[in-house]
Amino acid sequence: MSDWYVEEDCRHNVVDEDGKDVAFFQREEDADRCVEAVNSVERLREAITPSAETKAAYMGEFYFIEETAAEDAEGEPYTYLRKVFVPWTTIKEIMKAIRTRAALPIPVAQEVKGRIENV
Repeated sequence: MSDWYVEEDCRHNVVDEDGKDVAFFQREEDADRCVEAVNSVERLREAITPSAETKAAYMGEFYFIEETAAEDAEGEPYTYLRKVFVPWTTIKEIMKAIRTRAALPIPVAQEVKGRIENV
C-alpha cells in the first residue's frame, strides 16, 4: 500500500512513498485532500483484493440462512434452519466483480458529462 504525504515548502508538494514529487498545490488543504484521497483509494483497493489478510478478515463474516427438510427416526418430515457460510471462492468472485465494476467509470463519466453539457 502506498504511503503518500505532503512535503511542505512554498508549493505543498505531494510526495509518493519513494520521495518522488507527484503533484503540486498552492494551498496546503488541497494537498492534504489529495493525499487522503489517494490513501483512501489504496485502502479500498486492498480491501477488495484477495490476499491472506482479506481472507482472514472476510471468512466467516458472510452467511445466509437456509431452510432444510429432513426426517426424524420415525420417518416424520420436519424442517430446520441452518447457517451456510459463503465460501472464500465466492467472496473472491464478488471482489472481482467489484473491481471490474470500479474499472467502468470512464463511460459512465462521459455519459454524465454529456447530460450535464446538454442541460
